[in-house]
Amino acid sequence: MNDLLLKLQGLSKKIAVLEKQLLVLQGERHELELRLEEAEEALHNQKRDYDLMVERYEAVKLSKSLTNPEDRVAIQEKIDWYLKEIDICLNNFGE
Repeated sequence: MNDLLLKLQGLSKKIAVLEKQLLVLQGERHELELRLEEAEEALHNQKRDYDLMVERYEAVKLSKSLTNPEDRVAIQEKIDWYLKEIDICLNNFGE
């Protein structure tokens, strides 16, 4: 009977240690989840900033190319083509 009681006490101590470890691990997990959220938000902001820079670059590139008459004609043709494609899509969408 004494053996069983000693084993039970030993198991109780092990359980207490494991419960403490569990609490520590849960706290670490929570901290890591917060850090992950912050990293994901930072990545999202960087992607948004990158997209804005690309958009601005394309606008500057377009404005510079408009000074060249040959480029202006090519751009106008491309715009006309896009407008025709949009018209076709809108007509198909309406059907």
